[in-house]
Amino acid sequence: MRIVIFGSSGMVGQGALRECLGDREVGQVLSVVRAPSGNAHEKLHEIVHNNFLDFTPIENELAGLDGCLYCLGVTSTGTSEENYARITYEFTIAAATTLLKIIYGLAAPFLSAARHLWPNYISTTQELGKALLAAAKRSTGKRIVEAGQIRELLELLSQSARSHW
Repeated sequence: MRIVIFGSSGMVGQGALRECLGDREVGQVLSVVRAPSGNAHEKLHEIVHNNFLDFTPIENELAGLDGCLYCLGVTSTGTSEENYARITYEFTIAAATTLLKIIYGLAAPFLSAARHLWPNYISTTQELGKALLAAAKRSTGKRIVEAGQIRELLELLSQSARSHW
């Protein structure tokens, strides 16, 4: 398994890094850092990257991941609102956008077929949004955890809507 960790020098990230390095199923840990940490391990590959608002230069190194542990953050205490938003929101969106581009670019041709083959395990964000909004509006009492449950709720709501017409 190949894992990337953002924020491995922080309190939470250090724990995540230790666990990944000690896990037999994890073969490589990529740690995206602004400065070298001094950590050395046969599984660890640090990617020193200065601009956390643009991960385009390291996209090739992020390809082929099996998981991402995003542990980067900062306390709001003593941090300006602008800096807090930049670190906790803008950095996160930049990393997620890059990873999504890499993953979706590889997976796009297969998603449509996969939805038909495994409808209870794959849903669209549109379906998720509709189901969550409908559950909130109608207080259905249904818990939504998996794609199959989203479909069940959507079917229930569409049946309910048809019976009201």
